[in-house]
Amino acid sequence: NHVNFIYGKILKQDKIPLIVDCGANICASANYFYKAYPKTNIIGIEPDQINFDICKKNNLDQKKIKIIKGAISSEKFMYSLERKNKDGRSSYIKHKDLKNVQKGLPKTITMEDIMSNYQLEKYEPFIIKIDIEGHEKKFFEYNTEWIKYFKFIIIELHDWMLPNENISATFHKALEKNLSDYEIHNFGENTLIINNKLK
Repeated sequence: NHVNFIYGKILKQDKIPLIVDCGANICASANYFYKAYPKTNIIGIEPDQINFDICKKNNLDQKKIKIIKGAISSEKFMYSLERKNKDGRSSYIKHKDLKNVQKGLPKTITMEDIMSNYQLEKYEPFIIKIDIEGHEKKFFEYNTEWIKYFKFIIIELHDWMLPNENISATFHKALEKNLSDYEIHNFGENTLIINNKLK
């Protein structure tokens, strides 16, 4: 298994594999990664308060899995959280115009914010999983240099959910901009990107 091979290689380099889970929901993915790769450090990012509270309760290891309440994006802006229905999987963030914004709204988190806490001398970006309900269009618009450091990207693209909005266009442009040698594999609703530059 290629993923296991890379995991073992990182450990042999005396580094800590780093997994980022954008859209951690109720912690199912983070817990799966923890069980599969127990020597990793995992950062989960979840904007929905209900999901966040469940995620914290479900967390199998508070030291290895750090859950941050917030929404990931390409830049800083204030946002509100919207839900299409009572299902927590349907929550998504909505950009708020600063001129008309209400006080107390949260600000988005960037990958720069995340990575600034994990120096590359000690940590090795391993996997990033992205399931952010269509916000991937904004997430991949700017500041995408972090892509070249991760070996594996797992993403759910939401063109099916938001037809005629060309949701995945910025993602594909960001791949072309940052990666010179990569593979794309589709597994059901998930797309896997393998960065072949990182052997």
